[in-house]
Amino acid sequence: MGGPTIVRAAAPAAPRLAGALATTALNLGAVLGPVAAGLVVDAAGTPVAALWCAGAAAALAAAIVLGDRGRPARVTAAIRVDTH
Repeated sequence: MGGPTIVRAAAPAAPRLAGALATTALNLGAVLGPVAAGLVVDAAGTPVAALWCAGAAAALAAAIVLGDRGRPARVTAAIRVDTH
């Protein structure tokens, strides 16, 4: 469990900020996913549409992750953190 994580690899100079952004993304997904599924179910008129909405969201997430794997990481700015 002591190995590098995706969050630490993405922002080694600001692990707290990266963790906060990851938590924010998770919470946004937890809110927007059911809202989108509810809108799709209302439009389609069947609860099965929620499963299709979840499948589409999972496919989109997989495409984003797989599409980004080949790109090298880039550092845009160095962040200095003083501990005083």
